[in-house]
Amino acid sequence: MVARWSYLLSYLLNQIVVTLKQDTTAFVTTFIDLYGLHKPELFPNWNEALILKRNPYQRVIKLEQGMSDALPENLRHRFIPNIILHEFEGLLFNDLSHFENQFNENEFRNKTALINVLNDFNNPELINETKENSPSHRLENVIFNNFKKLYMVFKLQKVLD
Repeated sequence: MVARWSYLLSYLLNQIVVTLKQDTTAFVTTFIDLYGLHKPELFPNWNEALILKRNPYQRVIKLEQGMSDALPENLRHRFIPNIILHEFEGLLFNDLSHFENQFNENEFRNKTALINVLNDFNNPELINETKENSPSHRLENVIFNNFKKLYMVFKLQKVLD
C-alpha cells in the first residue's frame, strides 16, 4: 500500500507540473482532506507538521508548503495548495438550533453527545481530530438514520442557506 500511495502522490504532483507547463496562464489548486490522507508520512513536510499537532491551522500550512516546495520553483506562484482541515459535515456543527429545527426529538440518538460536541469545540473545523471522531462519525452517533450523508445533506441544507 505504501508504494501505491507514493505513486498516487507522485502522480498528483506530476499532473500539477504538466498542467502548469502546458498552460502558462493556468492556476492549479487541490482539495485534499487532511484526515483522509492515507499513509500521510509520505506527504511532503509530514514530520515537520506532526510537531504542530496542537495547532491544526499551522499544520495545514506546513503541509501545503511542502506540496508547493515539491514543485519546480518557477511554477509555484501558480499553484494554490489546499488541504482541507474539516469535513463538510463539520460545517453543520455551528449551532444546536439548526439540528433542532430540522430533526424531531425521536430522530436524535444521543442529543446530549451533540450538545457536548458543540460546547467542547469553539470552532467546527477543530472537531475533526481523528478519523473515529470526525464530524460524519459524530453525526452517525447522535442522529438516527441509515441514509447517512445524503439524509444529512437534505435535512440540514437550510443550515448553509
